[in-house]
Amino acid sequence: MGACQSSNAAEWQQSSSKSLKSTMSVMGPTPSILPGREKFDDVDEKFLFEKELRRGTIAIAHRVRDKETKQVYVSKTTAKAKLESKEDLKEIQRELKIFKHVSGHENICKFVQNYEDQHSLHIIVEECSGGDLFERLQKEKMFDEQLAARAIHAVASMILHCHSMNVVHRDIRPEVFMFSSTVPEAPLKAVDFRYAKFWKKGLNLDEVVGCPHYVAPDMLCGSYGPEVDIWGCGVLLYVLLAGYTPFDGKTDNEIFEQILSCPLDLKSAPWPKISKSAKDLIRKMLTRDPKRRIHVDQVLHHPWLKEQIDVVSSEPQVLVRMREFTNYNKLKKEAAMILAKATPEDHLEGLRHLFASIDTDSSGHISVEEMRRSLKHKGALMGQTEVSKIMNKLDLDGDQRVDYSEFTAATLRLTEIGLSDLESQGLMLKAFNHFDQHEQGYLTKEDVKNQLQLAGMEVTAKDLDQIMAEVDLNEDGKIDFNEFCQMITPQNSQRFKISATLGKSRAKRTEVKQLQSIRVREVPAEDVVLETENDSVIKDEEQGIKPTGRNVKHQDSGASAASIALSGLLSGSASVDGRSSAMSDHANGMPFMTSDSLMTNF
Repeated sequence: MGACQSSNAAEWQQSSSKSLKSTMSVMGPTPSILPGREKFDDVDEKFLFEKELRRGTIAIAHRVRDKETKQVYVSKTTAKAKLESKEDLKEIQRELKIFKHVSGHENICKFVQNYEDQHSLHIIVEECSGGDLFERLQKEKMFDEQLAARAIHAVASMILHCHSMNVVHRDIRPEVFMFSSTVPEAPLKAVDFRYAKFWKKGLNLDEVVGCPHYVAPDMLCGSYGPEVDIWGCGVLLYVLLAGYTPFDGKTDNEIFEQILSCPLDLKSAPWPKISKSAKDLIRKMLTRDPKRRIHVDQVLHHPWLKEQIDVVSSEPQVLVRMREFTNYNKLKKEAAMILAKATPEDHLEGLRHLFASIDTDSSGHISVEEMRRSLKHKGALMGQTEVSKIMNKLDLDGDQRVDYSEFTAATLRLTEIGLSDLESQGLMLKAFNHFDQHEQGYLTKEDVKNQLQLAGMEVTAKDLDQIMAEVDLNEDGKIDFNEFCQMITPQNSQRFKISATLGKSRAKRTEVKQLQSIRVREVPAEDVVLETENDSVIKDEEQGIKPTGRNVKHQDSGASAASIALSGLLSGSASVDGRSSAMSDHANGMPFMTSDSLMTNF
């Protein structure tokens, strides 16, 4: 590994905290955290807050129950008044965008919805009740190789997914991962993305973040990329098999010195009893030179994992979504394009980053070769012919290239970008109304054919028969709004349900802005009832402080300044080399998912 410039561990100094509250005093409790919000939500109308699980510096975790479906979730409630600076505000916005962007993978805690009232932001996620990997390790002392392999496969799969979506996690450690339930084979899921960041090839990061024992040497050098996640995964594997960290010390400075220069110990107990194959993988992940460090896709295909568990190859999420899109019927493809163009741009930041990373010549279009190279970099080895077939089906306007709108249409998942139910419903209705030009409240074959032809598509009788067979669920020869929603989001159609049939007398076009201030409920009659939604304000709760761990965050101005301040996990801020550096407190107080069985993440 190349030498770090001015990176001697002795330069790291602990400094006293400096409050940043004064810079936020003018903001007060009421400004919206989420861009584009015209009104606040009433989260109490949707969820019953059953039990407080944990308090952090500025956030509280509750177990909540959906009043309609009775499904149990977890809400992380962040008090706006506790955000101490504009930087804090940007961080929570970035974290939420990234969490929504990568959600949907089996090894990532599922994002459900976010709500904002006058005083707080509520992030609703699935409940993971099986405890975290650290808790499991405390019980087991150390894992056998099969258990460790299962955990590392889950972590590496999550890392591959994030990297394929142009996100670097930067905080791989056992407390970040929780089991979805207490069942022995329950999936392991990442629940914390507080330090994750969008990344583009050629633009390295320079912040030093995370837990000291898991920090990569290239991060300490001040310029790094996604390879730091592989180092963290390597440290995690070492800990799972040995029960202790590979690099340790009485102070953080000593830990950093060990990370930068100490030989990796694979000879002391219990390593003589551990397989050569496991030790080979650890060596490759803990290679100090990031250019020589093993790639995440190679981790997933390493012989040790194949020896210990049945490994199923995982495709990059962008490829999974594009493959799904190629199988859409023509109505669903055009609806996806309308939704992509109508979705507020601030909800598409992740996809915009992803498009820019593939469009290497910044032409505004993705070529077959650019897509092939990007997929190869993300771990999918595909020939030009296969990539060309997929790209041809993404090219909706037939101009022999894929632009940003077409890419977004293919990769957007409406339920995973943090829209409220009303906002999602508004977009759905806008797309439906695009086809319902006669304002009938339903779509006929002729309506669908006319609008698809206007969009430049060739539509045959076979195409129309396929659409009706897939979408017209009650086989009445018409597509109503509910069937339209079922086509676009099958798993969530009930969230957007208006009624069994839209009555003609009330099927007038409704603008999205109007929908943001009304609530639609199902009624027995074949009509639509629109109710004004009463605003309510959730009183801000007093927040407690209970630090339990150490994490570091330092915005380095360049590779020449490697000094870091380390503080408690829930501390407010730190001053480094005379410069103020905001400290993130576990995504503003806690990870996205906290259960009764795990409170150590704070």
